[in-house]
Amino acid sequence: MSDNIVVQPLVYRPPQKEDFPPSSSWRRALLDVLSSVETDDNNPIFLFKNDKYVCTYDKYPKAKYHLLLMCRRRRRRQTRDNEDTTANGTLKDVQTLNDLTANHLEELRELHNLAKNIASRLKTFEATSFKIGYHSIPSLHPLHLHILSSDYDSSYITARKHITSFSSPFFVTSEALEYHLESAFAVLKTPHSLFVDVRKQRAEDFLKYSPLTCNRCGRMAKALPDWKRHNESCAAAITSGSTDGDANEHAKLNSLLGWARRVDSNAPSLKDGNQDFVKELKATEFTIFHPQQDILKTLSENVTPVNLESPDPIDFNNKFPYSEAELSFFHVAKQRGVDLNNLAFCFGGSALHMLAYKESSDFIVSRVTGTRCSLVANRRTYNKDNGLFGFQFERYTPERKMGDTSSTMSVNHIHTMKVGEKTVLFAAEVDAKDSYNDSPIEIKASDPNNRNQR
Repeated sequence: MSDNIVVQPLVYRPPQKEDFPPSSSWRRALLDVLSSVETDDNNPIFLFKNDKYVCTYDKYPKAKYHLLLMCRRRRRRQTRDNEDTTANGTLKDVQTLNDLTANHLEELRELHNLAKNIASRLKTFEATSFKIGYHSIPSLHPLHLHILSSDYDSSYITARKHITSFSSPFFVTSEALEYHLESAFAVLKTPHSLFVDVRKQRAEDFLKYSPLTCNRCGRMAKALPDWKRHNESCAAAITSGSTDGDANEHAKLNSLLGWARRVDSNAPSLKDGNQDFVKELKATEFTIFHPQQDILKTLSENVTPVNLESPDPIDFNNKFPYSEAELSFFHVAKQRGVDLNNLAFCFGGSALHMLAYKESSDFIVSRVTGTRCSLVANRRTYNKDNGLFGFQFERYTPERKMGDTSSTMSVNHIHTMKVGEKTVLFAAEVDAKDSYNDSPIEIKASDPNNRNQR
């Protein structure tokens, strides 16, 4: 019988805080737990362990039942001569989801099957479903798999993120991760050369702005105290969080996961502009607007909120000559009476950004055939994640439906301007127009604590 199959029922007995090993830093907490398993076989912080894996209680559980399953750092294996050796492994060296490749798939399946087995063998006193998965952006290392009941009944839930980190797509289920790694073999020629890439901004948006909804009846709470009061009294049966995954649901969760090659970036970072942003904000009529929080506050408690859509990101190959958008600017300008021979340059939004911040970036300058104008364009392949709350806010504000998906169509504003002795054609995408005077409007959704974060 496999060593990774639990046969006997497991009795859940949460340990005391003082049972956990002391840590010099909270970031080392799990490493210290893994170290203690090799020296103290009877420590009550461990529910289950074998030569390869260890299942420990979460020190600050977010549900009645909350466990962490990890690979042991030192794996014992007996040789024929009864010599104690250390077995090599790959998953035990993984820190986060971003360290995973398709090479880890089989070992992850073994880990996930053990987690499901542990959940099924837990001796509980009520009908309980379990959630099994990972935080897309974990606060602790190394890689650890959460096994927790779907009731979220815990005194340690003291902040919004303690709920949304498990109830929103920020929590990547074990099935979703397997689904993503399996896709590498179907769509990539070299599946083992790329690493999982968590789309950090989208994950943070889910963590910050996902609504506080009841896991039983779907009711949306105005704030954390309201959510906790309702969670304690709601009598509806839990309808989500089963260990049996739904393929379509997990396919949607993969919108958080991409692929990336490991490259060392030496590009200079922009200087911090927080103070400048605050001054600029005070000097204008702009306001800070939190899309999902502020919009959902206006809804009645009896109205089921419509979650913002999460379309898959779109990859743009903007390397010349694939980008054709710039050439359409010249066609429209000529139709409106602009003499193209009088234009010296044409700048788009990315070129303006480069000039404004004096960035060192990869741009191409090309003379437009039949004119004296030089087109300055961004020469790179980039990813536009239309599922980010900033882009969804742009679609929602001009009176579109909150659930509308992204459109590949765009509306651009062009105008000419004298810069010294040169005439420059400026072209940039706009999101709406002023109903009073038809002026073009650019809608921005930014984090006031980070000026450069969309």
